[in-house]
Amino acid sequence: MGGVFGQQGMASGNTPFNEMSFVVQMMLAKLNVATLVKVVAVHTAGRTAAVGTVDVLPLVNQVAGDGSAVPHTTIHGLPFFRLQGGANAVICDPKPGDIGFCVFADRDISSVQASGAQGNPGSARRFDMADGLYFGGWNMAESPAHYIVVDDAGISIEAGAAADLHATTFTINANVVLNGTLQVSGAATLQSTMEVDGAVTAKATVLAQGAITGQAGMAITGTSTCTGDLHTTGTLTADTEVKSGSHTLTAHTHTGVQTGGGSTGGPVG
Repeated sequence: MGGVFGQQGMASGNTPFNEMSFVVQMMLAKLNVATLVKVVAVHTAGRTAAVGTVDVLPLVNQVAGDGSAVPHTTIHGLPFFRLQGGANAVICDPKPGDIGFCVFADRDISSVQASGAQGNPGSARRFDMADGLYFGGWNMAESPAHYIVVDDAGISIEAGAAADLHATTFTINANVVLNGTLQVSGAATLQSTMEVDGAVTAKATVLAQGAITGQAGMAITGTSTCTGDLHTTGTLTADTEVKSGSHTLTAHTHTGVQTGGGSTGGPVG
């Protein structure tokens, strides 16, 4: 075990003022206010569970009287911040290795943390690192891969492999450009023009009150009703029947036409 190096300087005891200043400095050194930390572990009950806790390691070392470093040890069980109001939240919980900021309460918050209600301090400790709260978002060496950007150019969302939206009604008051495949497992109602540069796959009824233009394949396994123009430069596939007015494509007859013995050929120019 190494020796102990005090903080007293050459002039600390020269005058009563210097002595009092040294005492005040030593008392202030015991106050923990805020510091940068690294997340060591995250404790949460699940993705949409109530906010959890983190174990963190303070990154700014203590310094002995001789200038040597005295690293901190891990602080366990600090609540982490989540942007939440009532049952509404933006969930982006910390990950091990994150760099964040810890602030330390001036009283013991353990009893209030356990009960979630007003109460007395759990002990007489003051400005202790055990009473810290973690705020993340200081990852200076790592760029985000999934994000929401809000700036003067607009709003951009990078969702990665998949994005799930759960709502009773989702309303878009804007033009929508789709550069991939659209799959509809429920009813789709279109009241204006729809133009699709990629494939359209519908597994249920498609009802369009305007024009539909498809520049690739269109596969419809349910009923399709279009009160406007229907145009495709690719393949139109119907698993059951194509109907125009009272006529069907596979089961209609022509009147006033004499049946011939051969098959029809290509168009004659």
